Amino acid sequence: ERDLPIESPSSLTQFEIAPEFSSYEYEEPNFAKLNGIMYGIKASLTHRTSENRQIHTLEDIFSDSNKINMYRVEGHFSGGKLDYDSNGTGSDNGEPNYMVEMRGILGYDIPIFINSRMTPYMGAGYSYLKDDSGGRTTSTGAAGYDRESQYVYIPIGFETNTHLSRTWDIGATVEYDWFLGGK
Repeated sequence: ERDLPIESPSSLTQFEIAPEFSSYEYEEPNFAKLNGIMYGIKASLTHRTSENRQIHTLEDIFSDSNKINMYRVEGHFSGGKLDYDSNGTGSDNGEPNYMVEMRGILGYDIPIFINSRMTPYMGAGYSYLKDDSGGRTTSTGAAGYDRESQYVYIPIGFETNTHLSRTWDIGATVEYDWFLGGK
């Protein structure tokens, strides 16, 4: 039995940028609903200080060669025109909305096979949403107003990654966002 390092890309630093779209829904039961599609862009910068070695014993987890080695910052911006519908104040289609999110993450790579790893991680995140409907009126003549939401949370999860070739990877992520507070 021998330790096999993960065959990694030529750099331990990766930058990713991608288009993003999502379905958004906000509901106040028995009063109002806001929903629609938002479009945007997402970017991340990940740096690994080293590649951890395979774990065979409990001592391997805390050895000098294995440590928290993944650091990531992420951000995304998205916007869209959402539809508002309310019991009492009418409806308004195409209300401008946008969202900005920033977060930082620390992770610990666990090599699984020669080309695969699992990375449990934890971090801190901030999300800002603005419903920019001030100055608009609904179908019943009710005046719209701007709404802002700000949230702070702790992302906790793990991701898997398998290097298929020098230019292709495949993976999956499971995450829970622990809500700390917001207004």
